[in-house]
Parts: sequence; C-alpha cells; structure tokens
Amino acid sequence: MNKLFEWTAVLALLATTGSAATADAPISTTETPVVQYEFVAPATSLLDKLDDFAHLKIKISSLETTVESKDKQLYIVKAQKELALEAQIDKYVDIDVAIQDLHEYVGTTPYVLGASTTSAWDCSGLTLWFYETYRGTTLEHSATSQKNLGTKVDAPIPGDLVAFTHPRSNGAYHVGIYIGGGKMIHALNVNKDTLVDDVDAFADSENSRVAYIRY
Repeated sequence: MNKLFEWTAVLALLATTGSAATADAPISTTETPVVQYEFVAPATSLLDKLDDFAHLKIKISSLETTVESKDKQLYIVKAQKELALEAQIDKYVDIDVAIQDLHEYVGTTPYVLGASTTSAWDCSGLTLWFYETYRGTTLEHSATSQKNLGTKVDAPIPGDLVAFTHPRSNGAYHVGIYIGGGKMIHALNVNKDTLVDDVDAFADSENSRVAYIRY
C-alpha cells in the first residue's frame, strides 16, 4: 500500500513538472537543418591520368625518334657535302697536275691532222687526249662535236674546253684547253704546233667568237 502511494505521488509530480515546463518554455518552430554530404567523384581518375601519362610518354619517344632521325639526315647531308667538296678539291688538284703535265708538250708535240697522241695531234686530238687521260671522259675527234656536246659556261676554270667559232656559224673550227689567267694550250697548225696563247687575243686575230665548254 505504501509502495503504491509512492509511485502515484511520483507520477503526479512528473506530470505537474512536464506541464509547467511546457507552459513556461518557448516553443521553437525552426527545424534543425540536416547536413547531407554527397560524394563527388574526381573528374579524372588515377587510371585516366596513368593512361594520359602513357600516351605522353609515347609522344615524347616519337618526338625523340623524329629528332634523332632529323639529326641523322642532317649528318648524312653534311657528310655528302663534305665529300663532294673534297672531291671537287681533289679534281682541282688533279687538273693543276694535268695542266702542268700538258705544259711539257708545248713546243715539242707537232701538229698532225687526224692524230691524237702525245707524239702528234691536231687541235681536237689534243683535247680528246687530255680529257681521256685526266678526266676519264671520251670525246669525239671533232671540234664542233666537242663544243656542242658539253655544257657552255660563262666563268671558265682550268681544264675547260675553249671553242672558237666564226660569226654566224654554230660549228667550231678550233679548240684548246683553258689553263687559267685567260690563256690556253692548243695545237694550232703545222707551223706553230703546240703552244700557249691568250684566248681573247687569238679570238680577235681570227675574228672569232669564244665559248667555254665544261664536261
């Protein structure tokens, strides 16, 4: 009986306290905001970055290969130019030697029509022998053919062919070997044989046009 009374008193007290608290405390109508967190995946995943890196590495490798190939090409071109220059220098050295050798026949080898050796030659026979001996080039035994089959140049160098033509004629009547300094070695005729002459002076004396021919 006493226990029942105690529990009844406690319940009554609790009810009174709850009502009072409810009456005295202000009622809040504002709800507490709920914070929600949403997971956002990165725009580029690690795998994508690795893939991009792999492609970049391939591009770099390709670029390096291209640069290396260009370097090789430049090296080859440079080497070819150097070899060509050396060959040209060697050719000029050989021509200098050839011109010196040709001087040995000045005043010694006679003019003989149709001949083409150091024992005797005519004008185109001398030039034929010279080109076969020192250039490895076979020319026809004809002044006109030698003039027309080569390449005409404006600035002669030692070893070029000198061809003479009469006005209003395309055929050459005489040829010689240009030795530099405006001079040539040629086989003129049976009276003068092999000699050194000034190109322009000879052309003037024969009322001729001069053509320089290169092979």
